[in-house]
Amino acid sequence: GDGTSTGVGQAGNTVTYTITLSNPSSGSTTAYNVTLNDPLPGFGTDVTYSGTVGYTGPGTYSAANFEITAGGVLRTLNGTPLPSLLPGQTITLTVSGTINGSVTPNQSISNTATDTWTSLPGGTTVGTTYTNNGQ
Repeated sequence: GDGTSTGVGQAGNTVTYTITLSNPSSGSTTAYNVTLNDPLPGFGTDVTYSGTVGYTGPGTYSAANFEITAGGVLRTLNGTPLPSLLPGQTITLTVSGTINGSVTPNQSISNTATDTWTSLPGGTTVGTTYTNNGQ
């Protein structure tokens, strides 16, 4: 996975976070039981999110496989894992919001996402956490 976010904004600007879940094609095996958990930065205080998840990726899945919870967490639907992500497959999610007036000049709004998977169906889960800082 890769959460990407950089830039400078001010109150009233739109901020877009792009989260990429990818399984590299070279030397990779199928990733099973793939989950995403991304507490959206500044939810309810510094950023007002649209509630819509943009999706590009394999036709096996869609934006409907992901949700933004009432508490502001972007995750796989109901926390349920995606069955698999094949070598070479990539899922790209986008979430946009508006920076609220409560943000102070030069305030950093960081995004931290965690994805988990296993290399065997029903196997032990491996996780990776990514943090990107935006100003």
